[in-house]
Amino acid sequence: MRRPLALKLIIIFLLSALNLTGDYDWGRTNATQEFLMVLTTLGRWGVTLFGAYAIIHWYQRRYPQADQNLNRRRGAFVFVLLLCFATSVASDFPEELILQGDLDELGFNWVNHIFGAVLVSIIVLGVFELNYTGQLNARLVAEKQELERLQLQSRYESLKSQVDPHFLFNSLNTLSALIRTDPKRAEQFVEELSRVYRYLLRGREHDLSSLEDELEFIRSYEHLLKTRFGKGFVLNIAVDEHLLGRRLPAQALQLLVENTVKHNVISEAQPLTVTIRTVGNDRLEVHNNLQRRNSRMHSNKVGLVNITERFRLLGAPSVQVEETATDFHVILPLLGE
Repeated sequence: MRRPLALKLIIIFLLSALNLTGDYDWGRTNATQEFLMVLTTLGRWGVTLFGAYAIIHWYQRRYPQADQNLNRRRGAFVFVLLLCFATSVASDFPEELILQGDLDELGFNWVNHIFGAVLVSIIVLGVFELNYTGQLNARLVAEKQELERLQLQSRYESLKSQVDPHFLFNSLNTLSALIRTDPKRAEQFVEELSRVYRYLLRGREHDLSSLEDELEFIRSYEHLLKTRFGKGFVLNIAVDEHLLGRRLPAQALQLLVENTVKHNVISEAQPLTVTIRTVGNDRLEVHNNLQRRNSRMHSNKVGLVNITERFRLLGAPSVQVEETATDFHVILPLLGE
């Protein structure tokens, strides 16, 4: 707030000084007239500048992005020009009364009014837009840095999951049991486990992944979970084929499915059902029945927060999270191909 206010006051005093020194013959006026002219001129430019700022600020809120510069500047210029012309014409009335004492000889120099309004509009819009563009660029740089930080954090979380002792312990226990009882299934389990780790390693190199690639990984991950939990884990996928090329942050689905397994009871008596389906043409829903563990283990929701922030900084619609007594829904926006 301080910076725009200071900028407006500086411009008001500069324009008033130029107006007062260039337009009037001070040798033919008395002190009262000079004082009234100063007040009138300051008032005129105060109304002009604060009104112009309100117009420009409204257009900046309506068209805030860098790719909307033309719409913002074009619309603001038209209305600022009209305001400057109106205040220029209106100021002739009090000035004539102060200098002449009546309005009998009042006449309007329309060329000067129009030229002055255009010139002032260009100057005012240029100054405020330059200030806004500087702030916008600074914000874009800050958001880019924040996105890079979150991407690094996501990769760090991915690395942690790759060497997570609990995950490895469960996988190796399952594999050990299969080797003794069903060597063929053990071989399939190793193949799916290698696909999972290959995907996780590849995910470190890309920020976005296609929905098709994410679902291919989830099917491999599903095999591991079904081998471990049997009929206790059920995965349903209902995705429109024409949306398979749409993108989302890499490993977003893996984090969401992993969270359902981590925080819910899973058994054949209480199966966990996870459904992944497209909603309309631009959203993906991950839903599971809610049957939380009795464990007091604290969840800081790092994975969900990370996904939400990455979508936000990509300029995508927000991630929706809905929880009821029996269900948990996460709805992700699908990005362009």
